[in-house]
Amino acid sequence: MLRVDENGHPLADARRLSATRQPQAIASNGATYLLFESPGVVATLLDRDGAPLTTIDATFGSVLWAGAYDGRYVVVDVPAGCDGGCKGAPRLNVINGSGSVLSRVSLPLVPLHNESLAAVASRDRVVITSTSSLADSFVMADYEGHVVRPLLPLSFESHPDQSGVQWDGRDFLLTYGPTYSGAEYGVFARRMAPNGDLLGDRFLLASTLPLFASNVTKQLMIWSARDVFGRAADDFASLANAPQESNLISSSPAAQYDVHVAGNLAVWRDSNGAITGTLNGNAVPITRLGCCLSHPAIAMGKKNYLVAWRLQSSPALDPGFAYARVLARRVAFDGTVLDSTPLVLATSGPTDDAPAVTYDGNAFVVAAVAAKLHIARVTDDGVIEEQRDLPTGDQLRWPTPVMTASRLLIAHASVRFSEQWSIGIDGAPLFVDAGTGGARRVAAATDRSRVTLAWMTLEGSTWTIRVAQLNAEGQVIAGPRRLRDIDGIPTDTIELAWNGSEYVLAWNDKRGRLRALRLNRFAEAIDSEPFDVTQQPPFSRFSLMPSPAGVTFGYDRVDLESAGVTRAFTRTLERTESAPPRRSVRH
Repeated sequence: MLRVDENGHPLADARRLSATRQPQAIASNGATYLLFESPGVVATLLDRDGAPLTTIDATFGSVLWAGAYDGRYVVVDVPAGCDGGCKGAPRLNVINGSGSVLSRVSLPLVPLHNESLAAVASRDRVVITSTSSLADSFVMADYEGHVVRPLLPLSFESHPDQSGVQWDGRDFLLTYGPTYSGAEYGVFARRMAPNGDLLGDRFLLASTLPLFASNVTKQLMIWSARDVFGRAADDFASLANAPQESNLISSSPAAQYDVHVAGNLAVWRDSNGAITGTLNGNAVPITRLGCCLSHPAIAMGKKNYLVAWRLQSSPALDPGFAYARVLARRVAFDGTVLDSTPLVLATSGPTDDAPAVTYDGNAFVVAAVAAKLHIARVTDDGVIEEQRDLPTGDQLRWPTPVMTASRLLIAHASVRFSEQWSIGIDGAPLFVDAGTGGARRVAAATDRSRVTLAWMTLEGSTWTIRVAQLNAEGQVIAGPRRLRDIDGIPTDTIELAWNGSEYVLAWNDKRGRLRALRLNRFAEAIDSEPFDVTQQPPFSRFSLMPSPAGVTFGYDRVDLESAGVTRAFTRTLERTESAPPRRSVRH
């Protein structure tokens, strides 16, 4: 235990209270402290220096709230219930300053076994909020356990993750979230009078459920999203009158994941929920901060870039539909985001899959897995000139479009309900049961006359990389063959790119290594052994795209110069002056 003054300076050395127990709640009546510790919740009265005075002669369950009024401690706890995991009715405990329990009454709420509760008390009222998969509600009672405001359900488009309730000396504040209300997402609040009447309208309070503290005259709330935010207010009415105000307490850079590169534009998914990029050193905000965005993909056209991403839908934004959409925006070569409203390119299925983008010389082609293999064509001017589905017999994963000299081909994995999976082109199976294990991804690239496919498969207890080649029409000219074994357990990310004279194949493993190998145009290894692309391990997916000098990797890794936050990085691997010719083979 450590006591500090109003400026946060320690008043004395930290005092060790226990080596085995965990603090659960603490309150002060101005003269002493009441500390609750778990497991097997124990309440101990401490003096002002933190020295134990006495243990409260009573048993307690999980403590929802502890406070003090007029020298008495007021505690709301939930005793353990039946063996099935259900909880007993919450109790209101009143304890005097010497540690004697003055009263203990049950409150009028029988929680469900999966219900999350929060509570607060004024001098004569207790309010309990609840959230569960079935309902979200609150109830108000007096100190004798009599109902003042009966259980009242609250209506949200989707169930909040948490609830809370606070008291500012005048009104109660009910908080629920994060959840949707209309088109807004976050923690919502509503004021309630001491008699249980709801005051005003619901308002958006914060992005995550805040912590509250009070010194009687001021209410302090703190919450974290990408950064730590805080706000002080005289009362809850002022929060409702200006709900969007906040102060940045601690700024840290957002973590950056799923880095993709095309030309001079790099894009990634921020930990704060935005799709962001950089072009020639200037920030490019593709989307605002929000929820449920993932898997950015990018391609460069003749006039601009196209950035596509996956948006997990919500009942608020799309009633009756809980899957996902593939959206896109164009970005000009000067960094201007051209589409004020994202283009809707596909309505995706429930799998956590990624869209892929290429440019066929005249338009962008976006491939995504919906109920079927979905293809959309978008011109440089932002016109969606084609949207079509290709019929499939199996569930598809990770579609990858490539443009040969004569046609567009889309490679993908075809998954059945087994460890084995197949490789297909344009929705039709090509190599049946070509892969085994969980790395169900096919990398594809073309030198315009040949298409090379690469994938990882489990052979016995060894992971291997296999390759195959097709002609420009998609016909097999070299069936699957083993390229090499993988030292370690791979992730599901494998990428392939043609740099104008050779292929570059890259993959990462669960030890964090991002490794690469160069291949000639016949998919034969140029390097005798793979080489590491990064000195520090990447965190998530990486990307690999052709560039004027060779190929460029986009990846994320921990950056010690950014306080250890995961950040986006790129690295260019230059092509060799002339790719080694195909080795001669004597028959």
